[in-house]
Amino acid sequence: GLYQCIVETTFLKVPSYVFITNTAPSDVTISYYPATFVPGGTLSNEVVLIGQSLELNCTATGAPPPSYQWFKDLLPLSPSSSISVDSVSGRLLIRTTDISHTGKYTCRATNEIPGVGIVGDVTTSASIYVIEETRITQFVQSNLSVIIGEKATLPCVATSAEGTHLSYLWTKNGSFLEIDGQRLYYASNDTGTIVINGTEMWDTGLYQCIVETTFLKVPSYVFITNTAPSDVTISYYPATFVPGGTLSNEVVLIGQSLELNCTATGAPPPSYQWFKDLLPLSPSSSISVDSVSGRLLIMTTDISHT
Repeated sequence: GLYQCIVETTFLKVPSYVFITNTAPSDVTISYYPATFVPGGTLSNEVVLIGQSLELNCTATGAPPPSYQWFKDLLPLSPSSSISVDSVSGRLLIRTTDISHTGKYTCRATNEIPGVGIVGDVTTSASIYVIEETRITQFVQSNLSVIIGEKATLPCVATSAEGTHLSYLWTKNGSFLEIDGQRLYYASNDTGTIVINGTEMWDTGLYQCIVETTFLKVPSYVFITNTAPSDVTISYYPATFVPGGTLSNEVVLIGQSLELNCTATGAPPPSYQWFKDLLPLSPSSSISVDSVSGRLLIMTTDISHT
């Protein structure tokens, strides 16, 4: 409306004289603004793990300031021992989530003028998914010792909630390991178990399996689960002759065959060479030399084989 200030001036010695001074009329307008959400004040889909807390916030502006209501699956949410609902700030807090908290959450912001009614009414909604945490059920138990040259299998198998996708990564000594699919490969397409084929000394180190869990309905949410680092040791043993694996003096008749065997053990497996009078023996038409088994065979002996 139009407001005007009037000043009455009374001269105290002649109080019957009163002077009037007026301001010009001023137009005062009472404004209101319907509730609207501020940038970033709306809800978005989220994924949380069972047992974690969940905090949702919606923020609106308006005149008079808006108040807030919260709904889950279209039903009003009231404060409880586990749920805090703030009608002034627009904050919803669930202290400890479980599967029952999965659903569609809606925040309603309204502002109202007494005697006039609601002048602004806006809502924002999002789907909240509460899922079980990914668990690694098979992994390398503490330290693993592998004999050099043998195949090493490093298990890593995880279970996760329905609707998730698992990706497996490995690190060695803190750096990501390149799985080349040849000497180092995954044992199957649906686990993170890796196989090192034909281990070498440089395969010794600390290995760790990392599982990335992606929830397919909200792919921007990725959860990381790690195993504890496991110490993988590649062992070797010097070649030594087994009991009964050494040579002993022999006598054979001319024309007979002669078979000599020496047997050693070690890691990696030993190879063999044969010598006669300190000179290397090579295979020939009459002599068979096996560098793998340690066997020497002379088919038909003569005096020169002494």
